[in-house]
Amino acid sequence: MESTVPFPEYPRPQLERKEWLCLNGKWDYVGGEGVTSALNPAKPLTFDGKSEKILVPYCPESVLSGIERKQEVNMWYRRNFDVPSTWKGKEVIIHFDAVDHDATVFVNGQKVGIHAGGYDSFSFNISQFLKSGSNTLVVAAHDPNDGRAPSGKNGPRG
Repeated sequence: MESTVPFPEYPRPQLERKEWLCLNGKWDYVGGEGVTSALNPAKPLTFDGKSEKILVPYCPESVLSGIERKQEVNMWYRRNFDVPSTWKGKEVIIHFDAVDHDATVFVNGQKVGIHAGGYDSFSFNISQFLKSGSNTLVVAAHDPNDGRAPSGKNGPRG
């Protein structure tokens, strides 16, 4: 990979904006057995203790992610980012191409929204949750592997 940020180009020309921020790259990651449930949690994980680095947008099973482990049911991702000062008073939308299967999004400790469905994109208006300077984004991803969620052509039912 030539860049330290995978797919840094504008991802969706049909949704082009003059001002945008790519959040692909290294995120803090916690997943595996004994991890707090990521299914519609009321508050974000605090990331106390050990976390790993994952390269987003790759899934934890992927070699490119840096994790390379069998599917984990509860996964937590955290990334800090700065909002440009020129965005003050503007509407800020966060867009996900997909999160498999149930996603809960937090900005600065506040729940922004939830989404179910691992194959479709979704967006949230996060304007009211942002502050000037550094902001924290946490995504809880719950991906049951017990057959309740659609698994695609490569899954056990595919």
